[in-house]
This record gives sequence, C-alpha cells and structure tokens, in this order.
Amino acid sequence: MSLTDDILMHYGMPRRSGRYPWGSGDNPYQHSGDFLSRVEELKKSNFTFTDKDGKTNTGEVAIAKSMGLSTTQFRTQMSLAKDERRSADVATAKALRAKGYSLNEIADKMGFANDSSVRSLLNESSEARMNQAKQTAEFLKKQISEKGMIDVGTGVERELGISKEKMNQALYILEMEGYHIYGGGVPQVTNPGKQTNIKVLCPPGTEHKEIYNFENVHSVRDYVSHDDGETFDKFVYPKSMDSSRLKIRYAEDGGIQKDGVIEIRRGVDDLSLGDSHYAQVRILVDGNRYLKGMAVYSDDLPDGVDVMFNTNKKKGTPTSDVLKKVKDDPDNPFGSLIKAGGQSYYIDADGKRQLSLINKRAEEGDWGEWADKLPSQFLSKQSLSLVNKQLNLAASDKMAEFDEICSLTNPTVKKSLLKSFADDCDSAAVHLQAAALPRQKYQVILPITSMKDNEVYAPNYKNGETVALVRYPHGGTFEIPILTVNNKQAEARRILGNTPKDAIGINSKVAERLSGADFDGDTVMVIPCNSGKSKVKITSTPPLKGLEGFDPKLEYGGKPAGTFKPMKNTQKEMGVISNLITDMTLKGATQDELARAVRHSMVVIDAEKHKLDYKQSEIDNGISSLKKKYQGTVDEDGRYHEGASTLISRAKSETSIIKRQGSPKIDEKTGEYIRRPDKEVLMALSNTAVPKYYGMFRDAVIRGEIPVCKEISMEMNRIDDLIANPGVYYDDQAVEGWIAYCESELTLTDGSDLSLLDSFKLWGEQIFGWYYFVERSVYQPNPDGHGGHYVRKNVKKRLINKQYLIVARGAAKSMYGSTLQGYFLNVDTSTTHQITTAPTMKQAEEVMSPLRTAITRSRGPLFQFLTEGSLQNTTGSKANRTKLASTKKGVENFLTGSLLEVRPMSINKLQGLQIKVATVDEWLSGDIREDVIGAIEQGASKVNDYIIVAISSEGTVRNGSGDTIKMELMDILKGDYINPHVSIWWYKLDSIDEVGDPEMWLKANPNLGKTVSYETYQLDVERAEKAPAARNDILAKRFGLPMEGYTYYFTYEETLPHRKRDFWQMPCSLGADLSQGDDFCAFTFLFPLPNGSFGVKTRNYITSTTLMKLPAAMRIKYDQFMAEGSLIVLEGAVLNMMDVYEDLDNHIQECGYDVRCLGFDPYNANVDQTARSFIQDVVISMFDEGSVAIVPVDTTTDPNVSGSYDIQSLRVGQILDWYPQYIRTRVYNEQTGRKEDIVVPKSAVAIIENPLYAVINEPNSTMQRLIRKLNLLDVIDEQSGSGKLDLIIQLPYVIKTEARRQQAENRRKDIESQLSGSKYGIAYTDGTEHITQLNRSVNNNLMSQIEYLTSMLYSQLGITQSILDGTADEKTMLNYNNRTIEPIISAIVDEMKRKFLTKTARSQLQSISFFRDPFKLVPVNEIAEIADKFTRNEIMTSNEIRQVVGMKPSDDPRADELRNKNLSEPSGSDQQSEEAPITTDNSVEESASDLDDKISKQKSKK
Repeated sequence: MSLTDDILMHYGMPRRSGRYPWGSGDNPYQHSGDFLSRVEELKKSNFTFTDKDGKTNTGEVAIAKSMGLSTTQFRTQMSLAKDERRSADVATAKALRAKGYSLNEIADKMGFANDSSVRSLLNESSEARMNQAKQTAEFLKKQISEKGMIDVGTGVERELGISKEKMNQALYILEMEGYHIYGGGVPQVTNPGKQTNIKVLCPPGTEHKEIYNFENVHSVRDYVSHDDGETFDKFVYPKSMDSSRLKIRYAEDGGIQKDGVIEIRRGVDDLSLGDSHYAQVRILVDGNRYLKGMAVYSDDLPDGVDVMFNTNKKKGTPTSDVLKKVKDDPDNPFGSLIKAGGQSYYIDADGKRQLSLINKRAEEGDWGEWADKLPSQFLSKQSLSLVNKQLNLAASDKMAEFDEICSLTNPTVKKSLLKSFADDCDSAAVHLQAAALPRQKYQVILPITSMKDNEVYAPNYKNGETVALVRYPHGGTFEIPILTVNNKQAEARRILGNTPKDAIGINSKVAERLSGADFDGDTVMVIPCNSGKSKVKITSTPPLKGLEGFDPKLEYGGKPAGTFKPMKNTQKEMGVISNLITDMTLKGATQDELARAVRHSMVVIDAEKHKLDYKQSEIDNGISSLKKKYQGTVDEDGRYHEGASTLISRAKSETSIIKRQGSPKIDEKTGEYIRRPDKEVLMALSNTAVPKYYGMFRDAVIRGEIPVCKEISMEMNRIDDLIANPGVYYDDQAVEGWIAYCESELTLTDGSDLSLLDSFKLWGEQIFGWYYFVERSVYQPNPDGHGGHYVRKNVKKRLINKQYLIVARGAAKSMYGSTLQGYFLNVDTSTTHQITTAPTMKQAEEVMSPLRTAITRSRGPLFQFLTEGSLQNTTGSKANRTKLASTKKGVENFLTGSLLEVRPMSINKLQGLQIKVATVDEWLSGDIREDVIGAIEQGASKVNDYIIVAISSEGTVRNGSGDTIKMELMDILKGDYINPHVSIWWYKLDSIDEVGDPEMWLKANPNLGKTVSYETYQLDVERAEKAPAARNDILAKRFGLPMEGYTYYFTYEETLPHRKRDFWQMPCSLGADLSQGDDFCAFTFLFPLPNGSFGVKTRNYITSTTLMKLPAAMRIKYDQFMAEGSLIVLEGAVLNMMDVYEDLDNHIQECGYDVRCLGFDPYNANVDQTARSFIQDVVISMFDEGSVAIVPVDTTTDPNVSGSYDIQSLRVGQILDWYPQYIRTRVYNEQTGRKEDIVVPKSAVAIIENPLYAVINEPNSTMQRLIRKLNLLDVIDEQSGSGKLDLIIQLPYVIKTEARRQQAENRRKDIESQLSGSKYGIAYTDGTEHITQLNRSVNNNLMSQIEYLTSMLYSQLGITQSILDGTADEKTMLNYNNRTIEPIISAIVDEMKRKFLTKTARSQLQSISFFRDPFKLVPVNEIAEIADKFTRNEIMTSNEIRQVVGMKPSDDPRADELRNKNLSEPSGSDQQSEEAPITTDNSVEESASDLDDKISKQKSKK
C-alpha cells in the first residue's frame, strides 16, 4: 500500500476499485478526491491541529503535523502526489488519444481550458521527468538489497549524476516505505577530535547503532545516471583493447622524452576523450594488463596503430613488463578509482551503444581546482622579503575575514563562520601556509618534445612573460626552473589546443629538473615572476651537478621481490626527507650534501609506486650522517635527539592546546549571561511562524496552481531556511501595516483605488517581515537627568536591505516600487532622502506618477491630513501649511523632512548619496554598462536599515553589469554564496520550449490575467513567429529569457538546429570577414547539399588581449565558443594574420574541406588600407614614379621556392633599383610600422608602368614642363612676398672717390629710411635717378606659359572643364574613360593576371577583372527608357534594373527572370518558385535553389 493510501485511509475514506480507490467525483477525469484535492479542502476549511504541547497550528503546518510529517516532508509528499496525479492524467490522455479523440475533445473530457495542457501531458520528456524520483528510489532499493546499508550523504547525488531535489524525493519515498535514514559522525584520522558527518540509508528494521559498523556501509559511486535519475549505469568492467592496436615507444626511440604519455589516434570512436584535449586514463589491454598515463591525441601514428605508449624502459623489455598488471578486484581492476562519469559510451556503425575503451581518472579542468596557498616548503627556500610579504598578506587576509565575520548580525551564521574560521587558523598555523602569489595556479604537465629548454607552453599566461615552475615536494631552488612562456609553439598548440584549462607543455629536460617529474599526471605550481613588470621575484639556482643523469628507477629498481624492504608509508618517509632538506638548506649545506639528500628524496617519492630499494639509497647517500649533522641536538639533560630542527620543519609537530570556548555575553548590571534578545522586544515577533503570504504562495505552488521556474524554487528554499533559522524573526504587524497604508491611502495612476496584488504582498513581506537583532552600545541618560552612560542593548534591524525583482513586462512592477517609496516617505519617519532612477526620465516617472495622483486625490485620512493647507502659506501657522506636495525637486514631506527625487541612471549622479530608500527601475534594459546599484549602495550603506529595490524586466543588452549581477544572484540562489540580506524574485520561463505552453506563462509573469491579459501574450507570441526582428524583444520582455538585442531575419523554424555533420571532403565556398583588432576574424564554410539545402561551419579568431578585456558574462559565452571549437584565441593584442592563415589551412586539411572559391570583405585585408585605398595607392604611386611594384607580402609558400602559392596580402612598393632578374623595392611592413627595402624577383611582383608615361613622367613631357613652370612661379611669388625689393638705383654721378661713395651710401640709407618710415612704403627720388626692381619683372610671360601647358595637358588626358565641374555629358565622360581611365586600370589588371595567376589557374578560367557602372552618369529619365529596352530584349532582369536606380529588389520571383513582359506566359510555366531560407547556426542546413537546376531552366527559356 502506498503512502497516499495510508493518508487517505487516515481521513476515513472507503477504498474503491480502479485507478482512484478513494473516489474521483462525477467526472472520472477530474480527481477531486485525490490527495492533493483533500489537502486543498482541508485548507479551505481552515483546518487546525492542536499538538501535544497544546499549541494550535493552522494551514500547512496543521495538516503536516496531523499526518505526523515535518513541513519539509509534507512538501516533498505534495510534490510526489502532484507527479502521481500527473502520471494518471498522462495515462488518461494517452488512452483517449489511442481511441481517436482529438486534442480539443480530450481537453473537454478532462476539464482543461484548452488543448495546450493535453499537448504537455502527451510530451514524452514530461512523462520521463515525473518518473525520475521513483526510478531513483527503485535504484536505491535495489542497491540496499544487494549491499545492505548505503551512504547517501552530501555529494552522493553529484556522484550519481542527479539533482539534490530528486535525491531528496527518492529518499522520502523510501522513508515512507519503512526504510531508515540515520545520521552520524566518523572520527577523522588526521584531525583528532573532529568528525565527518555521514547519512546512511538502511533497510527496514535496522537500528541506528548499526551504522557505526562502518565496514557495512557501502558506496553507490560505482553507478552514474546520464538522464537525471531515469536510468543508472554501473561501473562496468572495462572493455579490453586488442594489443595489435598498441605500439610501445621505448626509451631509445624517444619514449623517455614522453614517459607516461598515451598517444591515441584522433577520430576513433572507442578512444574518444570527449570534450577534453587530455585526460589521465586507464586502458585495459588483452584483458590482463592495462595502460596508465596521460592520454592526448596524435595525428602521426603509424598505419594500423591506434595507441602509442611512451616509456623510459629500454628496447627488449616485454610488453607485459611495460604495462601494469590488472588487480584482482572486479570493482577496481586498476587499483585506482575512475571518476564519476569517467566511463562513456558511443554508437557503433550498427547503431548499437558500446562502452568506450577510455576510463578517465581525471580530465581537462580537474587539476585547476586545487588549493593555491604557498606552503612552507617553498617559502623557506626563498628570500626573506618575499616570505615576510606573503605571510603578512595571509595574516591581513585572515584579519579582514575575521572583521567581516564579526560584522555579521545573524548569530547562527556568525557562530558557524567563526568556528570554521578558527579551524582554518589552526590549520594555517600548523602548515605555515602563506597567501598565494598573483595568478599562481596548479597545472598538469605534458611533454612537448620540440619545446626549448628555457620555454614553456602556458596559454593561461601571457606570451613572453617568465614563470617559475614549482613541484611539491622539491629539494631546493635548484629544482625551480624559470621559463619564458611561448604560446606560439606549433606542436604544443596541436596537442593541447589553444586554450587548455589547466595544462602546460615542457620538454623532458625541464621535467627532470622538477624532482624527476613524469608525464603521467604530475602537477606543478606555475607562478608568474622575474619579468620587468612583475614585482614577484623567485629565487632559482642552477641544477645540482650531483643530479645529472640520475634516474632512481634505473639505480634502485628492478630488484626481485624479497631481496629488499618495500616502501609502505611514502607520505611519512617523504616528510622525513623533506624536513631534512629544509633544515640543510636553512643551515647552509654544501651542494654535494644537498645533492645526496635530493637523490634520496627522488627515490623515496617513487619507491612504493615503482618498487625501489629506498633503504639502499639511504645508505648510499649517507642520509644518517646528514641527519646527525643538521638535525642532531643534545637537550639540557645531555640526551641526544634527531628530528626537525628549525621552525619550518617543526611546525607540524604535535602539541596540546587549550580547547576553544565560546565567548558569552554578560549583562554589565546583573552579571548574568545574555542568551537571547529582550523579551519585551519580541512580543510581536516569532522565530517559528511561517510568513502569511509566502505560506499562501507556497501552498499554491505545491497544489500545482502556480508553476514556478527554477530560480523562484531556489528562492523558496532560501525562505524555508529563514523560517527554520531561530536567529531570524518574522513581524506580521509590520507587513500588515504596509498593506493597510497602501490600500487605504494610495491610488493607481488613473486615480482609482489601489488593492495590492498577491505578488506585491509576497514581495513586500520579504522586506517588511524579516528582522534580526544585534548588540549595540546605546547612550542612556541617568534617572536624575544629569549625565548618562552607555549600555548594551539588543537592537532590531531589518534583515533585507536589497531586493532584486526580475519580472516580465506588464506585471505592474513600477507600481510596486511606488508603494514602497510612498510608505517610507510618509510612514517611516527616519527616512530623509529617497531616490528613484531609470534609464529614461519617462521610466522613472512611472514610480512618481501614482504618488502624485494619490496626493491630488487624497483618498485616505493620512493623505488628507498631509495635504491640508497651502504650499504658499509660509508665514502663517504651520498647521495650515501643506505637509506633502509634489514640487520641482520631486515629492516632499515637509513634516518628516523627507524628499523623493528622480535621479539619472549614471554613476556620477548616484555615487556618494546617503539615501535610505532607492528604487532602480529597468536596470537590465537600455545600454547600461555601469553598476549603478553598487554605486547607490556605497553611499546607502552608511545609513541604518537602508533598502534598495531593483526592479526590471529582462533586457536584450548582454555582457554588461546586469549580466554580472545576475551571475552573483545565481550564486546566492544556489547557495554558493550566503547572503541572507538579499531577496531575489526572478521570474522567467525555464526554456524557450515553454513559450508555446500558456500554462507556463505564469512562470514569467505572476500577474498574468490581472495586469496584462492572456490575449496580449498570445498576440505577442504570434507576432514573434511572424516577425523575427521583434522576437528577441518579446522573448526577453514577456518571458524573461535573456536574449541579444540584435535584429534577426530568420523565423524560429529556420534556426532550429539540425543533426551535426562533418561534410568530409565536400566542396564548399569560404567567406571571410577579416579583422585584427577587437572584432572576430571570421571564416564561414558554405556547403551545397543535394536536397537544395546548405550546410554551414564557422571558425573565428580573436586575440588573448581581447579575451582578457571581456566582462565576466561575455566570457562565459566565449568559453562556450572555445569549447565547441569555433573560436580560436591567439596570443597578443593584434592578430598575426600568418598565424590565422596557418591555423585555418590546417583546419581545412584536417576536416577535408574542398574549398572551391573565396569571398571576403576587403576592409581589413591590410590593417591600414581599404580596397579603395590600395587602388588609389597604386595609381598615385604610378603617376609619381612612372612605374610601381605590387608586392605579395603574405604568401602561403616562399615564391623563390615554388611558383604556385596563395597570396594573402599585397602592398604597393616604390622601385628603387633595377636588375636583370630582380628589383629593389621599398615596402611598408605592417608588423613593424616602418618601410623596408627588399630585393624580389621580377617574376613574383606585378610591375605597373604608367600607360600615360609620355604625357606625365618623361623628363620633357607636358606634365613635367608644367610642374617646372609652377615651381618657378612659386619661387617668384615667395620672393615677391618676402618684403625685399631688390632695387638698383642709378645715381646721376660717377662714384670714383671716397667722398662720392659716402654720398651714395647716404642716399641709399635715405631711401631705406623713407620706405621703412612710410605707412604705405612710398619714397621719393630725384628726377635724375633711375630705379630698376630685379624680383618683379615688368614683362613676365610665365602665367601665359602655364595656361598653355595646362590646356595641352587637358587635351592629352581627355579632360575638359565640364568633367572637372561635374557637368559633362555622357559622350564626354565616355571619351575620358576610354582615353584615360581604361588604359590605367587595364595596365594594372593585365599585369596582375600575368604575374599572379598561374597557367593552371588561367586554364580553369580564373581571372582578375574590373567593372564600371555604365549607368552612373545617366539621368534617371533616360535610365527609364533604357530599362524598358533592356527588359524587353531580355538583357537585364527587373531586379537588376531596380538595383541600378537604388531601389530594393522585388519579392516577386518573376522580377529575377529574363523575360519580355509584353509577351504572354507560355502555359504550364512555373510562375513562382520559393527558395527556402538560410540560417546561420553552426551546424545548420539551409534551403536554397540548386544551381544546376537554375541553369537548365534559364537555358530552356532562352
């Protein structure tokens, strides 16, 4: 008998036969008598239950207690009952459908409003989800029957691959069937006094004490579910690979350089690594041996070999000795547990599901989560300044953490965090761990044989920076290599990919220096350091000579068992030798002594794994004498001791400490403990009550009346935790006070009475209902009125200070914000400053308008009192003045001094405001890139009990602060970040599939049917289907689905993904949109398919600098692109196009694409030149120089080596020197930003000679003569404008004597004096004197010569004045084009075809052409006549004519046909053909017309 049977029998309902034993009402398809309906009836009847303590319970608590259930159990049972009801409905719907009923008929019979509910019932995935909890319960029952007691504690659900909710439901089902769930604690071996909590599921009849017999408690981690609980796959015994597919690469062949690496052939189904580039795996071989190591893909394995294993063993070693022997344990044949989900399946050629050969122990992404503190072992060997800095940082971090915890006010949370904090401090003191250095991370190492000894491939770090590699344990600074990051290494990028999550590539020599690390999963800590900009300086010294050539496996391995003592406790022995090395380093041991100790440590660390004789190593290296020298001490009693001798090595020794006690709070007056807040303060509060409106909401959700999304469900879990928290109190009076104020005083914008919606009460209850208490020092005056003193009191504080409300458009969310603002403005007298902000003033006014209307109407007694009097009455009695008014500042309450104002949504306008209340409207809408909520909180946090309410519908702007905030909210909802001061009501559909199900729309808008109609939503859905451009806005605003704000031109059906295809060796076209900056450099492959569709694949490139600049929300998207392989990240701030082309070419080769043609946007073909600029550069340089070279600067192969190559980029070069076979040219290098002189063969460049050379460039050509005359004119003008006159004065006498000379000089000075002193430069001379001006010839004919040469040049070039001023007719322009333009363009094109197209290309009809628009200069009226002639004579189509005149093409298919419209259509001809649309999804097939079919149609028409 089921649990439902038991409960229904409890209410005395007689059992009947059939599916519903306790009755189903008049209509057999309406289940009024089932468990859910019975509970509903009890609630409607106000059912109460008095418990054994005499307390009367109501509502859900009463029903639960009457059944002997907790509220959590009751809610789980309700969920299960809901699934049971739905299962029955599914069965009924299927049965009726099988009988031939239509969906509408089934809906009528089952009492549904429409057929959408029936569709939902018939959905197979919906039925499967209902059965998941039951299937999980059945699975656990089977496990108990096989194993007995099983562990179901924290984390088991993750190992099983199911949700926590499904696990809890399954456990509840079993508990109701008599199974027991007991909790207990297991002592921790390494932490005396502490225990690990466990939860055990036991068979019926098991006693609690039996769970402490731990060997009888078993795990279920050998199973995993891939469908959230529907089915469970056991860890099956691994599938074995035939050794014929395996080859061993021994040490002599290079295996030692990749020791431990398993290379697997790419593309083999049963050897796939899934989404990872690398993984630590186990592979069973021939059923009795297995491979162990790091697996990576390889593209150069020999034919017939699928797996290559690299080993350091020598040739001749049998394969059986190279591989590991399988353990005699069917559940763990490898002696190492495989990770959850480490086994996978694939579908073979026959469509059957097969187990993969790969068994993963760890994979890409698993190593990066390791702790990143700095251990004492590393610090003790570094500089004192670094040690002090990092230890001080660690101490500061701990102090900041302590202060933050102490600032918390929730006593339960505070107590838990302080206990955890104290334990962390104890651990840090023992282990002496310091703060992490910037960007340090653990990474797994993999071999890159071609990597240099001083380089590392580490894409998680900047190319060119230096990093230190630290392996633990390590002997000293000689085992810390400092390497330069080289992320352009081709082999590394091929093996690890461009963005490995947690791996680096090094060569084997570097690995040897890292304490002899292997490539089978060893990790190192990577620390950026020692570069010019880095402040981190890591000490590294050269390798010890005593370690050169030392291989512990060769020196101390290979001995028969029984001839040496095997290692049994590696951790202990490693600790001993590590402490010795630390003490030796600190006490200044010699290099030889350190080498001996390190050699021994290398033996110890691998002794247990590789069966090494570590005791012989201890003797050979004199470890005993080293201990005596560096660790031997004599105490005060004269006794000799050995062991850790320095602070660092002694830090982990055991010592007894006093047990930590709590710090009680003591009343200063009475001396008694304060155990809880003052009783008089708590009279109106309860720390056990269920909030009224939340309880009603939760009941409706449980009954299935209100569907909720997962975000609301998670918020409900948070509220349930508040209810269960004894340190948080619920104040129903505060909630009811807010509701009473709103419904008696406020109005809607149109002036009608406001009645709060249920959703408003639910949201407001979170703000006004929850409180907690903090201890504060409060000043209390003395009774006599003289002086006073501070006393400790418990102060009531509001729990919620931020509320986020994300709800669909039309939910009246702005009205909700108005109710909050009005309450704090007029009721809460502590409020002084309030703001509301939104992207636009109009949106902000939506909060203000209802308040202004309420002031005008003055509906209730409070508003009537506040609005009495006149605002202009400033001199009379204050009682006659208006106390509440809408002013220029906003809305002011003069009685309380409160102001509510509108502020622009800008950080500059919001920072520093000490406001009590803020509403932020539409914070997800608009182009909001600033965190305005954070800016408001900076100032508001200085005010007691501030409240910020952020209300918005979902936006269409991605990657801004809104997405970042939503990520933080999701962390809070999931419990990853505990913040009880935030309330989150996030309404949305769970998936886009629910858009078609009206029953699910309430998930996005809880007020649907109240503030917005279902008809409005239905119309929007229909509009979204018909208008793709409006779809994203509707999905975001109406259904809460985060969408991009771009316009889309495809319908929903067109963008549905199709099955993924590889398009191997299929012909395609390649489109390119080149960019080297922040944008994608994008390439798209378009594959024509036989059915008239197209397949699409994309490959995109960005720089690492661009990736680093992305906001967190955007980075998630880019990570998805990188994970699917469509986005490649290259190092640097600007893309190196040669790297892009190389990777693209490799991609094309790997995928086998047959690229037939290329189309590209030439805008960024050269970084600094557009296509038009390039042509202008050619022509202008040709005019200047007479000849110019077009030089291929980027080619796929060296033109000197091969005559066949692809040209990626061209540059215009100035020809400096001519040689018989070569030229020397000066070309711009866009990588360096400078021009460089290069010598290139004439056969590899296009040399363009000016066809108008005789006119423009010859020394005595018209152009050159004109240039010389113009230069001469410039010289004359410059001289004449210089202020110098250059005069010769002929005096009326001969200068022979000194007296005459003096007389002449005086005359010259007199004339100069006259000119300089005259305002207009006028001087007088004697009539007998004659003056000649040399620089202003009176008879200069230079201008006439210039005019003549200009006219001659115009004539030779075919240029007229009408061409220059744009008035030339068609004949004149045609003459100019034929005489001047066409020869220039032809010269360029002919030479480029001759030099840049091979004979093969020309034989394939490839060509370089130029086009001109013959209609560009023709008036529109003449074009109309031409158009008529061209269409009638079938020269051009109508759409081609429309394009000429700048009109959009017609949608009429006939507009694309060559036809004479004056002739009638032949009978039977196709008048319309539809082309299926094209979409741009990454693996999408798009419809298009078949090219061959088009050609054949056109031929038949002609």
